Amino acid sequence: MKNLFNFFVCFLAVATISSCSKDEEKPEVGNTLKTNTLKIECEKTGGIKTLSITSNSDWIITSSLDFVAVKTMSGSGDKDVSLGFIQNTTGKDMTGKIKVALKDNSKNVEVTLTLKGAEEPIKVVVDYANLEKYMVDVEGGVFTMSSEEAQAGIEDEDAKPFQTPHEVTLKSFKICQYEVTQEIWKRVMKTTPYVDGGTSPMEGTTIKDFTSKGAPVIFVTWLECVQFCNALSIEKELTPYYTIAGSEVTIAGGNGFRLPTEAEWEYAAKGGKKTQGLAMAGFSVEEIDDYAWTGDNCGGNINSVGEKKANELNLYDMSGNVWEQVSDFYAEFSADAQVDPKGPATGEEGVMRGASWYGKGGDEGTYFPFRIDVRLSMDRTVGDDDRGFRFAQSVEAK
Repeated sequence: MKNLFNFFVCFLAVATISSCSKDEEKPEVGNTLKTNTLKIECEKTGGIKTLSITSNSDWIITSSLDFVAVKTMSGSGDKDVSLGFIQNTTGKDMTGKIKVALKDNSKNVEVTLTLKGAEEPIKVVVDYANLEKYMVDVEGGVFTMSSEEAQAGIEDEDAKPFQTPHEVTLKSFKICQYEVTQEIWKRVMKTTPYVDGGTSPMEGTTIKDFTSKGAPVIFVTWLECVQFCNALSIEKELTPYYTIAGSEVTIAGGNGFRLPTEAEWEYAAKGGKKTQGLAMAGFSVEEIDDYAWTGDNCGGNINSVGEKKANELNLYDMSGNVWEQVSDFYAEFSADAQVDPKGPATGEEGVMRGASWYGKGGDEGTYFPFRIDVRLSMDRTVGDDDRGFRFAQSVEAK
């Protein structure tokens, strides 16, 4: 009796398992619709791409895109549909969606199509052995430092003079086309402050994201900047501009590299004698994406130097990417005319110019921090993840 009972238990178990297996193997009931992808991209030269449709019913394709021709607008069952992309000469990506739907509207799939058009970023490889070729000659002249009224391209209440306007006369000088990169810093100083300096407060950004040999060096203090200038000068067999004793820095006046003065920086950012009188460094606020890395287009990070357009003097990133430290101590401007000003002899804070990858357009889209005349005070003894520098050189020094 016991054996007979066990037989029935085993029989029921096998029957149950068999029943479940048959249920799992049942084909999908009703009309089906699938595509092999939800996103298709084509290079700006145009061409043919294929969208594979899998279905057991009739379907139609709906498209209003003018940059792609759909060869087959309807069909039944499985089919490969050819998509003919035109050549894109707009300089911008073109994106849109087409919809594949069953004729009874019970199911549909949207596929995003992108026709590339934006120019690939220019990757600048700085020739370390010939850094001198990146020094731009800036002809001296007379200009108004700061602004007397809202500059071109700025029309909001914040667009008032940020400091007292005053006349400045400058001698000719040289300034580097690019911000000092991580690669150049490492080769000269044998340190990696952009790795060791800290982490970013920008949500989702880690310290590893800052490591890129073409990106500007960050987390460098003002003292470290002048130490770099002297070290590079010695390497290039020039006379160091600074005398450095511990944390004390004095000007020796050699023909070596140095930080630009605040006046030199603003004059160069404005384009020197080639200035167009624009609010930003060579551009109006409407053109900011073409000229500057901002908090709205940077991808939450610093970016390689020289990838945006240059200003009138062929200087890159004078607005955006990182704030740039200058040689001066911070002080309020006076209205008195000045000749080659170097700022106060002493002070507690330094000055940085040019805005950074943190700055955003704001509700009005004014990008106020990117104005050439905006200046911020800073702690000279601290580096930060949005602060770097570029170097300059006096042309009259022997």
